[in-house]
Amino acid sequence: MQKNSVVQRLREQAITWITPIFWRNSDRRLALALNNFSRVEYDSGWQALRVMSVRNDPEHQAELLLTALEEFHHSALFRRLAEKQKLQAPNLTVQRQSIWDETPEIDHFLAAQFIGETSVHNEFMIYEKATGNCEISSTFRDICLDEAKHVKDAYTNLVVNIGSEDKARRLIRQVRRGHDWRALSKALEPIGATVSNLLVLLVYFGIGLFLWPFARHRLQRS
Repeated sequence: MQKNSVVQRLREQAITWITPIFWRNSDRRLALALNNFSRVEYDSGWQALRVMSVRNDPEHQAELLLTALEEFHHSALFRRLAEKQKLQAPNLTVQRQSIWDETPEIDHFLAAQFIGETSVHNEFMIYEKATGNCEISSTFRDICLDEAKHVKDAYTNLVVNIGSEDKARRLIRQVRRGHDWRALSKALEPIGATVSNLLVLLVYFGIGLFLWPFARHRLQRS
């Protein structure tokens, strides 16, 4: 299997630094994070069921069904933990975007599933140590056991479906680059908007400086 990308490693490092500060000083932030984890796990189960319905391999179908049931269980665990923080449970009927594009070939889905399960497993291990709450830490620890199995199964299914480990690794790198680029673009959106506003301001400031002598002359004549 492969190491995480630079973007993912930076994300995990940020989680390591920031989480203890935010979670241990704000019950609301902790509850919101748990709600978000509940949504993520529920969505993961939904993705598995969606692909299961079109697979012709009974063994893979059974595996996807088990994965979906485990993800729904994880979602319920996180939701109950969030409710203990006195915050309303998440709405699980929000619009979802499938990571399977409905083509007969599902190699990209399997690669994306492997990347997603790997990221979730690694990040949950970090959250387990960062929370400072014994019950929440124990929940993360138990869920990580299931997620480790999901990572292994996703990689095995990809290798079997695509034909070799070399092909699987190449596709994982390709899909991961796409994920990293989208994540980076999303993170830079606020910076891009700020830069655009600054450029517009500079343009108008430059126009103002250029026209100021003419305007002053006109005012003096009048």
